[in-house]
Amino acid sequence: MRGKIILSLSLVFVIGCKRLSQEEPYIACSMGFTTEPYEFYAQPVGGLSCSEFQKRNTNTYTDSCEFHSTPALPQDSDANESIENALVPGVLEGTNIALTSGHKLSIQNGYLVHSLLNDTKIKYLSFSKPKSVLSYKNQFLVFGQKRLSLLNTKGEQVWNMEFSGRVKSFLREDELIIFESKYEPESESECERILYVNNSKWQTLTKIFHVNLQTLEVREKEEIFYGYWQPHVDKSSEYLIGQSWPNTQLFKIAEKTYFKNMEGRIVNKTTIREFDKELHIIEEVSNSLGARYVVLDEKLENLQSLDIVAPGEFVKAAHFTDDLVYFATFLQTDPLFLIDPKNPQYLSELSYPGDPLHLQEVGEYIISLNRDDWRGRSHLNLINKSDLSDIYIQDVLTLNSSFTSFEYLDFVVFQNFFFIRSKYDESYLVKIELGELQMIKELPEVEIGYFIGNQFHYLQKEEWKKHQLKGKPSLD
Repeated sequence: MRGKIILSLSLVFVIGCKRLSQEEPYIACSMGFTTEPYEFYAQPVGGLSCSEFQKRNTNTYTDSCEFHSTPALPQDSDANESIENALVPGVLEGTNIALTSGHKLSIQNGYLVHSLLNDTKIKYLSFSKPKSVLSYKNQFLVFGQKRLSLLNTKGEQVWNMEFSGRVKSFLREDELIIFESKYEPESESECERILYVNNSKWQTLTKIFHVNLQTLEVREKEEIFYGYWQPHVDKSSEYLIGQSWPNTQLFKIAEKTYFKNMEGRIVNKTTIREFDKELHIIEEVSNSLGARYVVLDEKLENLQSLDIVAPGEFVKAAHFTDDLVYFATFLQTDPLFLIDPKNPQYLSELSYPGDPLHLQEVGEYIISLNRDDWRGRSHLNLINKSDLSDIYIQDVLTLNSSFTSFEYLDFVVFQNFFFIRSKYDESYLVKIELGELQMIKELPEVEIGYFIGNQFHYLQKEEWKKHQLKGKPSLD
């Protein structure tokens, strides 16, 4: 039996539905129409014919709807090398640069470029619209909009997989996890595999594939998911995060598939993480009532919820480690909270100015990147957490970039150095030294950079350059 929640909202307006985060797809439609209240199902409904899909996707009121998806932009990282910022340890997405023991593969101005590691001679490879690259066991993975390929160190293709829809891929150990988003089912049997979580219309279909890169065996998940979903891959399971205001729909995909309709909002995948068999979520409470730390069990049933904090604020940034969880909100007081995930409780709170874009633990410090305003200035906060009950800002460094399209992959850490990438303004190479933030180098027109050995390599105006990292690594 289906339970339902009716939203008493009916408006006539011209819609431009923009995405909730940089990595979520969205629809942009012209023409006015009247919204219908959503009916949320207590459990997903499946086994229906293609007539159900066609009923939801028959155009009766608009002549211009366009689907958009924004590709997220990471690689193995050891003590001698740092290329990407992994959201979950051991789970990689790919970025614009990948290295093997002797070769380098990068995406430059929309082209796939191959070269020896320390050679200026380059070779352009044939690959339409590459989105990200990744190294895997001395090979390269290349991800495109509707295609992914495995290349050897010479840049020659050894395996390829193509899709009818757009794909987003993750590497977890030897397994590639692929989420395909497409417009229509291909057969009646596919229609019967679709799961619906509410009565919404004009959504896409998401299929999930697992590829064993050792054997190249491909497994396709039985269920197909109707809606707009942001994929998240964690240590043991995959998740689909959906938004139908004011609720969040959450699927957990493991040996079994579990579903939860949450009254609050999961802002994006940076606010969700597995701890053993539990799922920890920083939830934005509906109607901007604040933030709440929620713990679910392996079946997505509620285990624990902490008190609501930061009333009137919006969740903007979060960072999980094995021992601590950080999150920051934005609107008035802009507080930062520390939480113990092993014994969930709030440990500390700090109010500081600016729109928080990113949080990162570096040694005994928390780095917070905050935007001052949309006109082009930001700043870094060096936050001392030696006493978890009394954290404080130890140093501040002003930056001239606004980071208008920043995502966590744009922050790459190597020991006490970090590279902050800006797609439209200056990028920066920064160091923590003797408890202070030091600007090492301002990097205009630099989108590609990585650390290897004691050097930072970066591409500037189509020329590879390097900067020697001086001094013994030190955070104190």
